[in-house]
Amino acid sequence: SFLDSSKDYAAVTGRQYNAPDDTIEQQYIRQLSYSPLFTHDFWRIIVDENAKAQDCTEFVTANAVMRKDVYDNLGGMDENIYIAEDNEFCQRLIKSGYKIRFIPDVLVYHRERKPAQYFKKVYSMSYYYAEMFVKGKNVKPLKQMFMQVFPLFGIIIFTALYCILYINKINPLPLLILPVFVLLVFAKEAARISKKFKNSKIRCFVSIFSYCCIFTAVWITGSFAGLLNLPSNVYNLYRH
Repeated sequence: SFLDSSKDYAAVTGRQYNAPDDTIEQQYIRQLSYSPLFTHDFWRIIVDENAKAQDCTEFVTANAVMRKDVYDNLGGMDENIYIAEDNEFCQRLIKSGYKIRFIPDVLVYHRERKPAQYFKKVYSMSYYYAEMFVKGKNVKPLKQMFMQVFPLFGIIIFTALYCILYINKINPLPLLILPVFVLLVFAKEAARISKKFKNSKIRCFVSIFSYCCIFTAVWITGSFAGLLNLPSNVYNLYRH
């Protein structure tokens, strides 16, 4: 009905809920997926029950309604892009003068991956985005592409500073406050997400804090492998 009455909008997107029979771990993973720590501004509202209707620059492919004529006129999604083809399409859609509307009442159930499958996906995505970054292919907006490899660059800079201080016989231990700070940020985020669940807060906190650490480690590893184009069958890994 919104698209019928708003001709300058090409697509509508909305929120996602876990499938009713998802495990508690899958529910944790969904909240982590759309955490401010691990995604950009728009995606946060997907799981925010207080989110208001608003214009946005991307749609959630699992929950999107769009005009077929606009989709066809723009040539559809680029089949040469394996991951984030929807992001690239949204960039073309916005550049063509169309708009996308987020409407919170447009709801879907979307099954989340289990932890092992999810982290395989994280590795595949980080590898692919880093590989595309090196090749200069902006499958996502440049700001988002930079965010994909920023954690790896942070580790490289930290390691380089540590080595420089050590070689020059300057005590490098004060630098360790940086990883401690990161862990405190993870703890704060785990505590925030834990408030959304009625079950054991301790179990929730420990699980989400652990997932934050694993997510970061897997993301950095995938980005490193992608930047160096190390052998990795990310296509099959992502699909499964």
